[in-house]
Amino acid sequence: MDGAIDKEDVYEYLKWSHPENIMFMVALSRYPDDGDENGWKNVATKLPHRSPEELAQHHKALLRFEKHLDEFEEQFIREWNAEQPNVNAYEDTEMMQQSQDEDEVWKIKKVLQDYDLNKRLLVTMPMARKFVVPVLGNSDKEIEKGIVVPIWDVDTKTQHSLLFQKWSRSYVFTGNWTRDFVMRRSLKRKDVVGLCWDPSYNRFNFSLLRKDI
Repeated sequence: MDGAIDKEDVYEYLKWSHPENIMFMVALSRYPDDGDENGWKNVATKLPHRSPEELAQHHKALLRFEKHLDEFEEQFIREWNAEQPNVNAYEDTEMMQQSQDEDEVWKIKKVLQDYDLNKRLLVTMPMARKFVVPVLGNSDKEIEKGIVVPIWDVDTKTQHSLLFQKWSRSYVFTGNWTRDFVMRRSLKRKDVVGLCWDPSYNRFNFSLLRKDI
C-alpha cells in the first residue's frame, strides 16, 4: 500500500477490538513524526504513567502495520460483521437473490454498511469471482496489486474509474470510491447500490437502486 498508514482505520480497529489500548488512540490523535520529542511529550501529558519513550515505541509499532494494512482493515471488518448478524443476514439475502436470478440486470446488489462508506466498497469473494473477475481477464497477481476499472453511473450519466483489488478473503472497489460515489451521491448506510458489467463498452454500470430514508 502506498503512503502512510491510515490513522482512522487503525483507530477504529483498536476502538472496537482493543479498547484497553487507549494509549494508541490518544497518540494517534497527534501522530507526531519520528523524533518529534515535543510532540510525544505533549501526548504523554494526557496519559498518566505513560512516558514519551513508551509512546514513541508504540508509534513505531503502528508504522510497521503499513505493509499489512489491508489485511488489518479486513480483520476489523470481519469482527464488525460477527457482532452484527442481523444486518449481515439481511445483506447476504439481498446478494443471494441477485446471484441466483439470471435475468436480473444488476448482478451485484449491495446493502451498504458503515465500512462501505470509508474508502472502499467491499464485495464478497463468491460475488466477485462470479460477476467481476471473469469479465476483467486479469491475473490474480494483477488484481492483488489493483487494476483500474471504468465505472459508468447510469443515474447521473457520468464516467468514473475505481481500483479493483483483492484482499485475502474478499475484493474491494477503492481508489476514488469515497469522492466519486459516497460523497457525490450522498450514500448512506443501508442504501442499496447495484453493479453490472456492460460488454458493449467494457465497463461496469453503477446505480443507486434504493435510498434508505
